[in-house]
Amino acid sequence: MPTISEYKAELRNPTRKQIYKIEWMDKDENIIYESTTDYIDGSISIQLQNGVRRSCNITLKNDDGLYTPDANGLVFIGKKIKIYSGLNINGTDYFPSESIQGVFNMGNPVIRSESGGSTVTIEGYDNFSLLNGTISGSIDSAEYQVDTGTSITNAVTTILSDAGIIKDPFIYTNSYTIYYTLVKEAGNTYADMLIEIANIISWDIFFNVQGQPVFKTPVDEDNEAHVWEFTEDEVSYLGSEHNYNYAEVRNHIIVYGENVNGDLATGEAQDTGIFSPTSVARIGRRTKSIVDNMIIDDAEALARARYELRQAVQAYEFTNIKTYNVDFLKEGDIILIRDSNGAYNADRYLIKQINRTLSFDAEMTIQAWKVRDIE
Repeated sequence: MPTISEYKAELRNPTRKQIYKIEWMDKDENIIYESTTDYIDGSISIQLQNGVRRSCNITLKNDDGLYTPDANGLVFIGKKIKIYSGLNINGTDYFPSESIQGVFNMGNPVIRSESGGSTVTIEGYDNFSLLNGTISGSIDSAEYQVDTGTSITNAVTTILSDAGIIKDPFIYTNSYTIYYTLVKEAGNTYADMLIEIANIISWDIFFNVQGQPVFKTPVDEDNEAHVWEFTEDEVSYLGSEHNYNYAEVRNHIIVYGENVNGDLATGEAQDTGIFSPTSVARIGRRTKSIVDNMIIDDAEALARARYELRQAVQAYEFTNIKTYNVDFLKEGDIILIRDSNGAYNADRYLIKQINRTLSFDAEMTIQAWKVRDIE
């Protein structure tokens, strides 16, 4: 059996043999079938955001009718798939956990009858689609309430359970509590509640590639090690576009919260990095003001201001990379780029978006924002 080191080394080989595996699951994510031979083509889109992060579109041979939609079959309402993008290394099919592309809920299947036979195309969405109304997730009572003083850990856990999510969430330990009564009426979704809670403390909420809900602090890109390096002389690196977004740079953020007993919650952050090209000292102050009445004290306002400053300043410089598939890269990973033609000098970038083809000559595009010291 190959090792993970051999797998990562083989990812740099432009003649590697890409292979795919699909695990078919029931609504509770019990595996009911596995296929490796019927796959034709597909793609996966990945985005660093609160909400649905992964969606897919795959096409399979269906000459024997195995994937024809049927209440008792593999393809039907409530069924799920887990996709692996692996490699054949020295004659051995290898699907490490790093090759998992995600757990997806069935969207709308389409059967096509063509001269060469029958195919089925399936679209899929990660488990956040069970919360935001895409598949399900609408609040099923006149109103849903989380009381003041509830710990955020308990609030998130309870909402996920009430929404029917079967896997226990991974929640970073925290001491935050809900400081107001959170109410959503019928017509809203459980996702609306969870994203509002995440925004209170500027945290992330999403489902990982294993289909598990995660509630955590944003990526600490300043201290996170890079997981992959792209260089101009590497054959699997197919080029890039290095973009500078001058017009939308904001280097000074002020957040205004709720007025509590005459005390207005306020937080302010600005780019003061000595070597930052967008610092206030270098280009002057470019201000963005944010009003959020859900914020009730200065500490929360300051945390939000720092979060928004990071987002605003990062947008100044970003890259679009084209490369052969590096299957284990995911949103939030740090990559390093060395390419004198593209004006990269061992620069670190945070992956924001990936569009990955699941073909046998697989390529992908990555959008990533430059990591910079701003304070």
